[in-house]
Amino acid sequence: MTKTVFTSFVILLLFTVAVSAAEVCVVVDFADAEDSSSENKFSDCLDVNSGETALAVLQRTALTLETKDFGSSLGQAICSINGVGDSSTNCFSSGVWSFFIANGGDFRLSSDGISSYRVKDDDVLGFLCFNNRHSENR
Repeated sequence: MTKTVFTSFVILLLFTVAVSAAEVCVVVDFADAEDSSSENKFSDCLDVNSGETALAVLQRTALTLETKDFGSSLGQAICSINGVGDSSTNCFSSGVWSFFIANGGDFRLSSDGISSYRVKDDDVLGFLCFNNRHSENR
């Protein structure tokens, strides 16, 4: 009986670990950033826990982030990545970082913010800087 309980526990534990593991990739495109001192692109794939927020995954990369908390209903927003963008006190004054998701297909603009989106296995999180200089031409 004890052996059966122990075996069941081990199987349950392995199943839990297998379900919670996720490989998530992060891609950042700095191409639209004015006066970017960063490389034009960054990519990294990480093993994370399924269900972590996109922000938590992004914070695990080698990127330097500056975010601003807009409260419980809106959550965190990216102000700058590797110095491209704005400080948290001036967030969005010269541009905006957009958040895209791909999972087995094309990228789509996320309807969730980075602090509320929960990652799944094989997600690719994409970030693209849109500089305000382009809004004048539209």
